[in-house]
Amino acid sequence: MTTSSARTASPLQPPHHRPFPPASEPVTGTGGVADHERRCLNCGAPIDTPFCAECGQRDVEPTLAVRDFVHELVAEHFGLDSKVARTLIALVRWPGQLTNEFIRGRRVRYVPPLRLYLSLSVLFFLLSALTDRVSTSNSTGMIVDGGGIVRIDTTNGDRAVARVTDSTKRGTTISTSDSRFLRDTLHSSTAGRWFKRRMGARIAELRANGRTATKQIGTEFQRELPDAIFLLVPMVALLLSAVYFGQRRYYAEHLVFALHFQAFVFAALIVAMLPIPFIDLAVWIGGIAYAYLALRTVYAEGKGTTILKLGVLGAGYALCAAIIMGLLGFIVFFFG
Repeated sequence: MTTSSARTASPLQPPHHRPFPPASEPVTGTGGVADHERRCLNCGAPIDTPFCAECGQRDVEPTLAVRDFVHELVAEHFGLDSKVARTLIALVRWPGQLTNEFIRGRRVRYVPPLRLYLSLSVLFFLLSALTDRVSTSNSTGMIVDGGGIVRIDTTNGDRAVARVTDSTKRGTTISTSDSRFLRDTLHSSTAGRWFKRRMGARIAELRANGRTATKQIGTEFQRELPDAIFLLVPMVALLLSAVYFGQRRYYAEHLVFALHFQAFVFAALIVAMLPIPFIDLAVWIGGIAYAYLALRTVYAEGKGTTILKLGVLGAGYALCAAIIMGLLGFIVFFFG
Protein backbone atom coordinates (compact mmCIF):
# COMPACT_ATOMS: atom_id res chain seq x y z
CA MET A 1 0.00 0.00 0.00
CA THR A 2 1.40 3.37 -1.00
CA THR A 3 0.85 6.78 0.49
CA SER A 4 -0.04 9.90 -1.47
CA SER A 5 3.45 11.29 -0.99
CA ALA A 6 4.94 8.29 -2.72
CA ARG A 7 2.74 8.46 -5.75
CA THR A 8 4.47 9.14 -9.05
CA ALA A 9 3.38 11.82 -11.43
CA SER A 10 1.09 10.88 -14.27
CA PRO A 11 2.96 10.02 -17.46
CA LEU A 12 0.63 12.39 -19.31
CA GLN A 13 1.70 15.36 -17.19
CA PRO A 14 4.62 17.24 -18.79
CA PRO A 15 7.61 18.00 -16.59
CA HIS A 16 7.77 21.53 -15.29
CA HIS A 17 10.85 23.62 -16.21
CA ARG A 18 11.44 27.12 -15.04
CA PRO A 19 11.88 29.35 -18.13
CA PHE A 20 15.09 31.29 -18.65
CA PRO A 21 14.90 34.63 -16.87
CA PRO A 22 15.15 37.77 -19.04
CA ALA A 23 18.50 39.49 -19.28
CA SER A 24 17.30 42.33 -17.11
CA GLU A 25 16.35 40.02 -14.23
CA PRO A 26 18.90 38.36 -11.92
CA VAL A 27 19.03 34.61 -11.58
CA THR A 28 17.82 33.39 -8.19
CA GLY A 29 20.04 30.77 -6.54
CA THR A 30 18.96 27.71 -4.62
CA GLY A 31 19.07 29.62 -1.35
CA GLY A 32 16.66 32.24 -2.67
CA VAL A 33 19.39 34.88 -2.97
CA ALA A 34 19.85 36.63 -6.29
CA ASP A 35 23.35 36.21 -7.70
CA HIS A 36 22.85 38.96 -10.31
CA GLU A 37 23.99 36.71 -13.15
CA ARG A 38 22.73 37.71 -16.61
CA ARG A 39 21.68 35.11 -19.14
CA CYS A 40 21.45 35.19 -22.92
CA LEU A 41 17.89 35.71 -24.13
CA ASN A 42 18.53 33.41 -27.08
CA CYS A 43 20.07 30.29 -25.50
CA GLY A 44 19.95 30.97 -21.75
CA ALA A 45 23.69 30.59 -21.19
CA PRO A 46 25.35 32.79 -18.53
CA ILE A 47 26.72 35.95 -20.13
CA ASP A 48 29.18 38.50 -18.77
CA THR A 49 30.40 40.05 -22.04
CA PRO A 50 28.66 42.15 -24.73
CA PHE A 51 28.17 38.94 -26.77
CA CYS A 52 27.13 35.44 -25.73
CA ALA A 53 29.99 32.93 -25.80
CA GLU A 54 27.61 30.11 -26.78
CA CYS A 55 25.51 31.51 -29.63
CA GLY A 56 27.11 34.90 -30.37
CA GLN A 57 23.99 37.02 -29.82
CA ARG A 58 24.48 40.51 -28.45
CA ASP A 59 23.46 41.09 -24.83
CA VAL A 60 20.21 42.99 -25.27
CA GLU A 61 17.36 44.05 -23.02
CA PRO A 62 14.04 42.18 -23.33
CA THR A 63 12.10 45.42 -23.84
CA LEU A 64 12.12 46.78 -27.41
CA ALA A 65 11.95 50.53 -27.90
CA VAL A 66 11.42 52.27 -31.21
CA ARG A 67 15.00 53.54 -31.26
CA ASP A 68 16.24 49.95 -30.75
CA PHE A 69 14.14 48.77 -33.68
CA VAL A 70 15.44 51.54 -35.95
CA HIS A 71 19.02 50.86 -34.86
CA GLU A 72 18.69 47.15 -35.63
CA LEU A 73 17.09 47.88 -39.00
CA VAL A 74 19.77 50.34 -40.11
CA ALA A 75 22.62 48.26 -38.70
CA GLU A 76 21.40 45.14 -40.47
CA HIS A 77 21.04 46.89 -43.81
CA PHE A 78 24.09 49.12 -43.81
CA GLY A 79 26.36 47.27 -41.40
CA LEU A 80 26.53 50.20 -38.99
CA ASP A 81 28.40 48.85 -36.01
CA SER A 82 31.68 49.59 -34.28
CA LYS A 83 33.66 48.25 -37.25
CA VAL A 84 32.30 50.65 -39.84
CA ALA A 85 34.42 53.68 -38.97
CA ARG A 86 37.57 51.57 -38.78
CA THR A 87 36.76 49.94 -42.13
CA LEU A 88 35.98 53.18 -43.95
CA ILE A 89 39.13 54.86 -42.63
CA ALA A 90 41.25 51.92 -43.76
CA LEU A 91 39.49 51.80 -47.13
CA VAL A 92 40.15 55.46 -47.93
CA ARG A 93 43.38 56.21 -46.07
CA TRP A 94 45.40 53.05 -46.79
CA PRO A 95 44.64 51.72 -50.29
CA GLY A 96 44.93 47.95 -50.44
CA GLN A 97 45.23 47.39 -46.68
CA LEU A 98 41.76 45.90 -46.30
CA THR A 99 42.50 43.37 -49.03
CA ASN A 100 45.78 42.32 -47.42
CA GLU A 101 44.17 42.08 -43.99
CA PHE A 102 41.36 39.87 -45.32
CA ILE A 103 43.74 37.59 -47.23
CA ARG A 104 45.93 37.19 -44.12
CA GLY A 105 42.90 36.17 -42.07
CA ARG A 106 42.49 39.34 -39.98
CA ARG A 107 38.79 39.73 -40.61
CA VAL A 108 36.99 40.37 -37.31
CA ARG A 109 38.09 44.01 -37.07
CA TYR A 110 36.57 45.02 -40.43
CA VAL A 111 33.29 44.83 -42.33
CA PRO A 112 33.39 41.89 -44.82
CA PRO A 113 34.15 42.92 -48.44
CA LEU A 114 30.78 41.95 -49.91
CA ARG A 115 28.84 43.65 -47.12
CA LEU A 116 30.96 46.78 -47.49
CA TYR A 117 30.33 46.86 -51.25
CA LEU A 118 26.58 46.35 -50.88
CA SER A 119 26.26 48.97 -48.12
CA LEU A 120 28.09 51.67 -50.08
CA SER A 121 26.27 50.83 -53.31
CA VAL A 122 22.87 51.05 -51.59
CA LEU A 123 23.89 54.34 -49.98
CA PHE A 124 25.07 55.76 -53.31
CA PHE A 125 21.90 54.88 -55.23
CA LEU A 126 19.74 56.03 -52.33
CA LEU A 127 21.45 59.42 -52.26
CA SER A 128 21.18 59.63 -56.05
CA ALA A 129 17.43 59.14 -55.80
CA LEU A 130 17.04 61.59 -52.92
CA THR A 131 18.90 64.34 -54.73
CA ASP A 132 16.45 63.93 -57.63
CA ARG A 133 19.15 63.80 -60.26
CA VAL A 134 16.81 62.20 -62.79
CA SER A 135 14.18 64.42 -64.37
CA THR A 136 11.98 64.18 -67.47
CA SER A 137 11.55 67.12 -69.81
CA ASN A 138 7.97 67.82 -70.90
CA SER A 139 8.90 69.52 -74.15
CA THR A 140 11.63 67.37 -75.66
CA GLY A 141 10.66 63.84 -74.62
CA MET A 142 14.19 63.32 -73.33
CA ILE A 143 15.45 61.28 -70.40
CA VAL A 144 17.91 63.56 -68.61
CA ASP A 145 20.28 62.09 -66.03
CA GLY A 146 22.31 64.60 -64.07
CA GLY A 147 24.97 61.96 -63.40
CA GLY A 148 25.27 61.16 -67.08
CA ILE A 149 23.60 57.91 -68.13
CA VAL A 150 21.18 57.96 -71.09
CA ARG A 151 19.37 60.59 -73.13
CA ILE A 152 16.83 59.63 -75.79
CA ASP A 153 15.31 62.35 -77.98
CA THR A 154 12.18 61.23 -79.83
CA THR A 155 11.06 64.58 -81.26
CA ASN A 156 13.63 65.01 -84.02
CA GLY A 157 11.55 64.32 -87.10
CA ASP A 158 11.71 60.75 -88.41
CA ARG A 159 14.58 59.49 -86.28
CA ALA A 160 15.41 58.82 -82.66
CA VAL A 161 18.69 60.17 -81.33
CA ALA A 162 20.33 58.28 -78.47
CA ARG A 163 23.00 60.03 -76.45
CA VAL A 164 25.22 58.69 -73.70
CA THR A 165 26.64 61.44 -71.54
CA ASP A 166 29.72 61.18 -69.35
CA SER A 167 30.14 63.50 -66.37
CA THR A 168 33.42 64.65 -67.92
CA LYS A 169 32.08 64.85 -71.52
CA ARG A 170 28.64 66.36 -71.24
CA GLY A 171 26.46 66.25 -74.31
CA THR A 172 28.60 63.82 -76.35
CA THR A 173 26.56 61.98 -78.98
CA ILE A 174 27.53 58.31 -79.16
CA SER A 175 25.13 56.92 -81.72
CA THR A 176 22.30 58.03 -84.04
CA SER A 177 19.93 55.63 -85.78
CA ASP A 178 17.05 56.10 -88.22
CA SER A 179 15.08 53.94 -90.66
CA ARG A 180 17.51 54.44 -93.58
CA PHE A 181 20.43 53.28 -91.40
CA LEU A 182 18.51 50.15 -90.48
CA ARG A 183 17.64 49.36 -94.09
CA ASP A 184 21.23 49.78 -95.24
CA THR A 185 22.97 47.76 -92.52
CA LEU A 186 20.66 44.97 -91.40
CA HIS A 187 19.85 43.57 -94.87
CA SER A 188 17.24 40.79 -94.85
CA SER A 189 18.43 38.24 -92.28
CA THR A 190 15.98 36.84 -89.77
CA ALA A 191 17.67 38.59 -86.87
CA GLY A 192 17.87 41.80 -88.91
CA ARG A 193 14.17 41.68 -89.78
CA TRP A 194 13.28 41.10 -86.12
CA PHE A 195 15.59 43.91 -85.08
CA LYS A 196 14.03 46.32 -87.58
CA ARG A 197 10.50 45.40 -86.57
CA ARG A 198 11.28 45.77 -82.88
CA MET A 199 13.16 49.02 -83.41
CA GLY A 200 10.33 50.42 -85.50
CA ALA A 201 7.76 49.41 -82.90
CA ARG A 202 9.74 50.99 -80.04
CA ILE A 203 10.33 54.21 -81.98
CA ALA A 204 6.62 54.37 -82.83
CA GLU A 205 5.80 53.83 -79.16
CA LEU A 206 8.17 56.59 -78.12
CA ARG A 207 6.64 58.96 -80.68
CA ALA A 208 3.09 58.12 -79.61
CA ASN A 209 3.58 58.16 -75.86
CA GLY A 210 6.53 60.54 -75.65
CA ARG A 211 6.91 61.51 -72.02
CA THR A 212 5.34 58.33 -70.59
CA ALA A 213 7.43 55.93 -72.67
CA THR A 214 10.74 57.70 -72.10
CA LYS A 215 10.04 57.99 -68.38
CA GLN A 216 9.33 54.26 -68.26
CA ILE A 217 12.62 53.45 -70.01
CA GLY A 218 14.54 55.72 -67.66
CA THR A 219 12.90 54.20 -64.59
CA GLU A 220 13.63 50.67 -65.78
CA PHE A 221 17.25 51.58 -66.55
CA GLN A 222 17.78 53.08 -63.12
CA ARG A 223 16.18 50.09 -61.39
CA GLU A 224 18.41 47.57 -63.14
CA LEU A 225 21.59 49.66 -62.94
CA PRO A 226 22.79 48.43 -59.48
CA ASP A 227 22.57 44.78 -60.55
CA ALA A 228 24.35 45.55 -63.81
CA ILE A 229 27.18 47.39 -62.07
CA PHE A 230 27.65 44.43 -59.74
CA LEU A 231 28.74 42.43 -62.81
CA LEU A 232 31.81 44.66 -62.94
CA VAL A 233 33.21 42.97 -59.83
CA PRO A 234 33.77 39.45 -61.25
CA MET A 235 34.88 40.96 -64.57
CA VAL A 236 37.53 43.09 -62.84
CA ALA A 237 38.62 40.02 -60.88
CA LEU A 238 39.10 38.16 -64.18
CA LEU A 239 41.18 41.06 -65.52
CA LEU A 240 43.34 40.96 -62.40
CA SER A 241 43.77 37.19 -62.79
CA ALA A 242 45.02 37.69 -66.34
CA VAL A 243 47.28 40.68 -65.64
CA TYR A 244 48.82 39.11 -62.50
CA PHE A 245 48.82 35.54 -63.78
CA GLY A 246 52.47 35.11 -62.88
CA GLN A 247 51.78 35.52 -59.16
CA ARG A 248 49.56 32.40 -59.17
CA ARG A 249 47.01 33.83 -56.78
CA TYR A 250 43.58 32.37 -56.20
CA TYR A 251 40.69 33.99 -58.05
CA ALA A 252 39.04 34.72 -54.69
CA GLU A 253 41.95 37.01 -53.75
CA HIS A 254 41.41 39.06 -56.91
CA LEU A 255 37.68 39.08 -56.15
CA VAL A 256 38.31 40.58 -52.71
CA PHE A 257 40.46 43.31 -54.27
CA ALA A 258 37.74 44.03 -56.84
CA LEU A 259 35.07 44.30 -54.12
CA HIS A 260 37.18 46.72 -52.09
CA PHE A 261 38.05 48.82 -55.13
CA GLN A 262 34.44 49.02 -56.32
CA ALA A 263 33.38 49.96 -52.78
CA PHE A 264 35.88 52.83 -52.93
CA VAL A 265 34.42 53.86 -56.30
CA PHE A 266 30.98 54.19 -54.73
CA ALA A 267 32.44 56.19 -51.83
CA ALA A 268 34.18 58.50 -54.33
CA LEU A 269 30.96 58.93 -56.32
CA ILE A 270 29.16 59.93 -53.12
CA VAL A 271 31.82 62.60 -52.53
CA ALA A 272 31.44 63.72 -56.15
CA MET A 273 27.81 64.67 -55.41
CA LEU A 274 28.97 67.55 -53.23
CA PRO A 275 28.44 70.98 -54.84
CA ILE A 276 32.14 71.83 -54.92
CA PRO A 277 33.93 73.31 -57.96
CA PHE A 278 36.10 70.81 -59.88
CA ILE A 279 35.04 67.98 -57.55
CA ASP A 280 34.59 65.62 -60.52
CA LEU A 281 38.17 66.22 -61.70
CA ALA A 282 39.54 65.78 -58.18
CA VAL A 283 37.65 62.49 -57.72
CA TRP A 284 38.87 61.26 -61.13
CA ILE A 285 42.52 61.99 -60.38
CA GLY A 286 42.17 60.62 -56.85
CA GLY A 287 40.67 57.40 -58.19
CA ILE A 288 43.63 56.80 -60.48
CA ALA A 289 46.09 57.48 -57.68
CA TYR A 290 44.12 55.21 -55.35
CA ALA A 291 44.13 52.34 -57.86
CA TYR A 292 47.91 52.67 -58.31
CA LEU A 293 48.61 52.62 -54.56
CA ALA A 294 46.22 49.73 -53.98
CA LEU A 295 47.88 47.63 -56.68
CA ARG A 296 51.31 48.40 -55.27
CA THR A 297 50.19 47.44 -51.76
CA VAL A 298 48.48 44.17 -52.65
CA TYR A 299 50.57 42.85 -55.55
CA ALA A 300 53.92 44.38 -54.50
CA GLU A 301 55.45 45.03 -57.92
CA GLY A 302 57.69 47.83 -59.13
CA LYS A 303 56.49 51.31 -60.02
CA GLY A 304 56.92 50.98 -63.76
CA THR A 305 55.31 47.55 -63.92
CA THR A 306 52.40 48.72 -61.78
CA ILE A 307 51.83 51.80 -63.96
CA LEU A 308 51.84 49.65 -67.11
CA LYS A 309 49.42 47.15 -65.64
CA LEU A 310 47.24 49.96 -64.28
CA GLY A 311 46.86 51.26 -67.85
CA VAL A 312 45.82 47.82 -69.08
CA LEU A 313 43.38 47.38 -66.19
CA GLY A 314 41.95 50.88 -66.71
CA ALA A 315 41.27 50.20 -70.38
CA GLY A 316 39.75 46.84 -69.51
CA TYR A 317 37.61 48.40 -66.79
CA ALA A 318 36.27 51.04 -69.18
CA LEU A 319 35.56 48.39 -71.83
CA CYS A 320 33.71 46.17 -69.34
CA ALA A 321 31.66 49.13 -68.10
CA ALA A 322 30.76 50.09 -71.69
CA ILE A 323 29.70 46.53 -72.49
CA ILE A 324 27.55 46.27 -69.38
CA MET A 325 25.89 49.65 -69.98
CA GLY A 326 25.32 48.82 -73.64
CA LEU A 327 23.74 45.46 -72.84
CA LEU A 328 21.58 47.02 -70.15
CA GLY A 329 20.43 49.77 -72.50
CA PHE A 330 19.67 47.20 -75.23
CA ILE A 331 17.68 44.97 -72.87
CA VAL A 332 15.72 47.85 -71.38
CA PHE A 333 14.97 49.41 -74.77
CA PHE A 334 13.87 46.23 -76.55
CA PHE A 335 12.45 44.14 -73.72
CA GLY A 336 11.58 46.70 -71.03
